[in-house]
Amino acid sequence: MIERDIQKQVMDMLEQCGIFAIRLNSGKVPVRGGYMTLCPIGTGDIIVFPPMSTPVWLEIKQLKGIQQQEQVKFQAKTADYGHDYYIVRSLDDIKPFINEWR
Repeated sequence: MIERDIQKQVMDMLEQCGIFAIRLNSGKVPVRGGYMTLCPIGTGDIIVFPPMSTPVWLEIKQLKGIQQQEQVKFQAKTADYGHDYYIVRSLDDIKPFINEWR
């Protein structure tokens, strides 16, 4: 399964469970006349906002996908702020957290 499909499944599950989460895009995309800058390169794919808790960052990867260097740096930065950060390869990776994120 490709990352885009996993991201959609994760976002759908979070929405169905009433969990506030936002899908983020990073890097730059071409627009007429130049480029539009999105989130910084390495930013997690999804940010979850559990009630009364710190944000949780989700990095979506295929089964054999590995983090890029900028993603590793971003993970370290989230840890400095006391945020949780998870690499998600399937819905099974987030199911244990669903109840605590409600």
